[in-house]
Amino acid sequence: MNSGTEPMRTLVEFRVWADTRDSGSVCISGSTQELGCWRPESVVLMKKVLVPQDTYDIDIDTESLEEWTATVNLPYGKDIEYHYAVCAADVDYVGNEACKPDIAIIRAEAHRIPRTFKTNGAKMKRNGERFGRVSGHKCVYDGWLSPGTKEIRLVVNNLQKPAVTMADDSLGDLRMKLNGNEYYVIGETGKKRKLSGVGVPVTVQHTFSDSSTPHVDNELGTKVTDCEYNTYSVVIFKSKQCELNFSFYDSTTGEPVAVSHILPDTLTKSSGSLCIPIISKTDYSKSIGKITVEYLIITSVNLTEATNLNSSYWCRWTRTKANPSGIHIGHRGCGVSHGETQDDTGYEENTVESMQQAFIRGCDFVEFDVVLTKDLVPILFHDFQILIHPEDNSPTPFYISANIDDYTFEELKSSRTMPLSAANGKTPWTGNVKLDTLQEALD
Repeated sequence: MNSGTEPMRTLVEFRVWADTRDSGSVCISGSTQELGCWRPESVVLMKKVLVPQDTYDIDIDTESLEEWTATVNLPYGKDIEYHYAVCAADVDYVGNEACKPDIAIIRAEAHRIPRTFKTNGAKMKRNGERFGRVSGHKCVYDGWLSPGTKEIRLVVNNLQKPAVTMADDSLGDLRMKLNGNEYYVIGETGKKRKLSGVGVPVTVQHTFSDSSTPHVDNELGTKVTDCEYNTYSVVIFKSKQCELNFSFYDSTTGEPVAVSHILPDTLTKSSGSLCIPIISKTDYSKSIGKITVEYLIITSVNLTEATNLNSSYWCRWTRTKANPSGIHIGHRGCGVSHGETQDDTGYEENTVESMQQAFIRGCDFVEFDVVLTKDLVPILFHDFQILIHPEDNSPTPFYISANIDDYTFEELKSSRTMPLSAANGKTPWTGNVKLDTLQEALD
């Protein structure tokens, strides 16, 4: 004690409400050694509160949010800075002793000014906080893969031909869901792997959904007939032994009908496609169909300065002696070319020509937008809709709004088109939208 009465340490109880989307755990990272000094591999894992306390009059939906808690012994009289994050943790066990976990950050708070307080007294509480919101401002970004982790993305693509085919038509309308299950491998040292949280985190994104945010599927997944273009994302640890299962359910009764298995260890290439059998749940020797999936494996980049939870490095570049002016990034290439906030650069936005001009004018990088056409051609365009003239030979400037994914690339190229925002531009729109492909930009 400093004066005989003041404690040298303060026991701080953190409590936060968070939506983990039924995968992963909440953790804390902060400015002190006890909070990991902002290093993602040294976060403090929190525990889910089985019987949540009072909501402290904060605006929350207790149906989707869970309360998490952790108690940390911090230095007395210190200004503490910290952020919350959602992570997956892979824990080594030697006997019953847990070793230091490997961490993969799933989502993290990215406010420029972190949460702050000063330790005072023997005990303190940080109650009623909500993940992602500081002083009413929401700022959450998807996390990164830590060394030792990888992300597997599986795509079920029904746009051109059915990805799921059944030999037995009597099965009717089925639902499907992807699950991740781990299994232990006990080595000579007696170590075994165990994932903290609930199973292997799996999120899904549906193209037909109004929300572009990846989410956890409901209990029975999605109707097979509704799976236009579903992307499943799974974060696993390279050392982990696990399997991915597509489970199929009867849409009426909810009873399990069949299953398909994928072993991630067998995916030796960075991308490709698989055709795997669908096995009957009543007779495991019987194949009743097949499912074709495309896959992409994303591995981690070991950049310590880019994985620091102190601030949003993925949003902000800092000035250095070697680069005193920071990083210059061209918006949509050389700038916005139409709409109320157009930059009047003379070059059409989201085109290869605009990007070339951005580099000529001194940009270090360029930002551009990509959308998919009906025949899955990635094109450079900002909006999901476009204005199309229904009659090419008509002199009347009459356009209708249409979804880009309702037209093939050739149909769009041969049509008379105009961007939605051009209607509010500073100058009248003439000509057609110049639609460059992503491949042309990369070349």
